[in-house]
Amino acid sequence: VRRPDRVMIDGQRAVVIDYKFGHTKNDIHHRQVKEYIALIRDMGKYSKIEGYVWYIALGEAEKVII
Repeated sequence: VRRPDRVMIDGQRAVVIDYKFGHTKNDIHHRQVKEYIALIRDMGKYSKIEGYVWYIALGEAEKVII
């Protein structure tokens, strides 16, 4: 079971955001968002899908490059 923290939809565009509350960044966070993006892509409904990891405690958001 996979459940992203937030998925925002606007027509053919989907944006996935995964919130992290710790003080450390880790490559696994980006891999997790890539999995979410792949699952949404497999649905075949959205032509543009973006993903972000938002480090709440650090006040930073990083775009996930696929």
